[in-house]
Amino acid sequence: MRRLVLHIGLEKTGSTSFQAFCTAERQRLAAWGALYPANPACFLSPNHAPLAASYYSAEEAAALMIAGRGASRAQAIAALKAESAGAGLTLISAEHLSSRFDAARIAALAADLADYEVSVAVVVRHPMARALSAYATTIASGRTLTLAAFVEELLAPDNPYLSTRRTIEAWSQVFGRERMIVVAYARGQDITSALLARLIPSAPPAIGGPRHNVSPAAAVIERLRRANEAPLPGVARRLARWRGGARSGPALSFTPEQAARIAAATAEDLGWLRREYGVEFL
Repeated sequence: MRRLVLHIGLEKTGSTSFQAFCTAERQRLAAWGALYPANPACFLSPNHAPLAASYYSAEEAAALMIAGRGASRAQAIAALKAESAGAGLTLISAEHLSSRFDAARIAALAADLADYEVSVAVVVRHPMARALSAYATTIASGRTLTLAAFVEELLAPDNPYLSTRRTIEAWSQVFGRERMIVVAYARGQDITSALLARLIPSAPPAIGGPRHNVSPAAAVIERLRRANEAPLPGVARRLARWRGGARSGPALSFTPEQAARIAAATAEDLGWLRREYGVEFL
């Protein structure tokens, strides 16, 4: 059977950096025996969000902020199968798969990919670092909530964001525990090289590219949050350019009380990752 890897995120674990490399280096991937599909029914640079979006109606995809839906589910799968017909390994990457798919859609995707030997790759990150990065992104997207309010949102009983176990088990229950590839995102790590080493054994080591979406300094995030509260023409857009720089100064951090609450809420999750997948965050 043809092999296919679904890289499903998680969000805020270097997915954009990995996807940007795969998009720019398709020829190199091909030389290593891997296809990164480019058909617009499945792909919108730099990821395969349109494939994920095809499992929703156009209205649902727009509401969930999954960009690029231009084909139905049947059309997207047909395009994927046609493009990957001669490939030994097909690599799909979209963090929307982990953040948007429920159990029914995971099962539907598995049925559609029954002709492939599928593995599911998940990058996990320490919850403190992931939560801080998520806050920076939510402010860059236009929200105005404070870090304290964001912590309350994350710790709400019905919010699954910090429950890595819930996400991984949803996928392993469908594709099988033996098909899960769990990679730990370490601070300062080149996640692109780490993922390539796990997913494409023929790829040379330390081959990654630049990091994308690096969070800025705390003061920059706060200025942007205030600009979001009362945006002036062009101000928010200028401040939002933090993605390419403005990283000098103290980094964003939780108060001791906030950190303790997140640690308590995620301790069981971290223990499960250690027991089940040998994941240790140094």
